[in-house]
Amino acid sequence: MSDAGGPRQLLYLVLDGLGDVPCPALDDRTPLEAARLPHFDRLAAGGAVYRLDMRDRWGRVSTASGQFALMGYDDDDALPKRGAVEGAGIGMRLQNGDVALRANWATLDDRGWIVDRRAGRIREGTDELAAAIDGMDLGDGVTARVGSGTEHRVALVLRGPELGAGLTDSDPQRTADEPIEPLPIAPLVAADERATRTAAKLTGFLARIRPILADHPVNRTRRAEGLLPANGLVTRQAGRHLVLPSLEERFGLRCLAVVGDSTVTGVMRLLGCETYTQPTFTANVDTDLEGKLAAAQAGLAAGHDIVLLHVKALDILSHDRVPDGSVAMLERLDEVVGGWLAKRCDQLVIAIGGDHSTSSISGDHSDAPTPALIHGGSAAASHVPAFHEWALSEAGAPVLRRGAFFLQVLAALGR
Repeated sequence: MSDAGGPRQLLYLVLDGLGDVPCPALDDRTPLEAARLPHFDRLAAGGAVYRLDMRDRWGRVSTASGQFALMGYDDDDALPKRGAVEGAGIGMRLQNGDVALRANWATLDDRGWIVDRRAGRIREGTDELAAAIDGMDLGDGVTARVGSGTEHRVALVLRGPELGAGLTDSDPQRTADEPIEPLPIAPLVAADERATRTAAKLTGFLARIRPILADHPVNRTRRAEGLLPANGLVTRQAGRHLVLPSLEERFGLRCLAVVGDSTVTGVMRLLGCETYTQPTFTANVDTDLEGKLAAAQAGLAAGHDIVLLHVKALDILSHDRVPDGSVAMLERLDEVVGGWLAKRCDQLVIAIGGDHSTSSISGDHSDAPTPALIHGGSAAASHVPAFHEWALSEAGAPVLRRGAFFLQVLAALGR
């Protein structure tokens, strides 16, 4: 660590889906308002507080886009699409001309309609499912590469000549009580011959894999156990690999990311950051917070300028509409991570933020501003009474657009 008057180290706690909406189950409070968070409240009162508007230029919010923005990368046209991010997250190396897509393991009915677009949030057997359809020959020199990411997430790459990435999604990205028909895959521009060819190859691939997956031992076991089978894929966000300037090249910062989620791993790898994970670092409620904190502490001791500690659980709980679970998870975070941060807040710059808000009412991402704070360095004390949506709004906390928060972090660090 540098001298007291020079740049400091940063512990960046990124809580996926941090913001929420008032929930009837919590007496019309958000999970942050309902939770008892003495350590986070202390950090907010003693530091600068913000509300982050994480919408991209199309008005959408997403994990990958939000994670890039939290690190100061918010030029939406220059960022890789989700398929390339997922590929990087599982170590899949893209080649020139590849078309990469984000896919989900999904449960389909006999018509091919979507019963569950996450296959019951499948967690076991996904590598075996991916191996069964990886490398499929689609004709004309085109092959499909498939790699399984975190839980239901999949990286799908079409490799071959004359492919185009201008495709529509098959994933409707919504849930309903009745099965939903997947969207037809088509070129974004009708005259785009390469995209038309790619759409046909992808549509054929999705049809061919269904009988293979339906009869796979993993799915036979799942059905026998009363679980939803992962018997199909739904796709979205086709794109190509884009090379970004690394965090060290752009800002002169060495970063370690402690992660348990393949999407965030992909973002951080594309930014040239070192990543660290363990099997116990899941992207769910059962993640090993103590282990993640120990890894973050080791990263700081090793001299990294930034250690990012990512936790996915709040986003999962809000997607599943379990606001009381979010309250419990927040209180656990405050006890395990917040308690340690409070003891080190005179030595570190601490930033807490989220890539987006997620509504426990709708179960979807929300464009509502997400709370954020910076404690230490040059960050001035806000004296807010608590770290939650209502308190920050009442205090008039500034609303920052996307990458602007990271500029405030850099200022607090003395960079």
